[in-house]
Amino acid sequence: MIEYNPAPPFTSGHPTTATSHLVEKVKLSRETAQNRRKAAAIRVLAFNKKTSKSGL
Repeated sequence: MIEYNPAPPFTSGHPTTATSHLVEKVKLSRETAQNRRKAAAIRVLAFNKKTSKSGL
């Protein structure tokens, strides 16, 4: 019988098990994209708030 083994052969699949150096490296590499995504979400929320007040 073959069984699923939930313990992967590496320890960096989750921030709680990865090294702090690796976690920081990933955070820094994603920072620009995350900031752009956040700015876009804020613009959409502001637009929705504005248009819901005007009845559009």
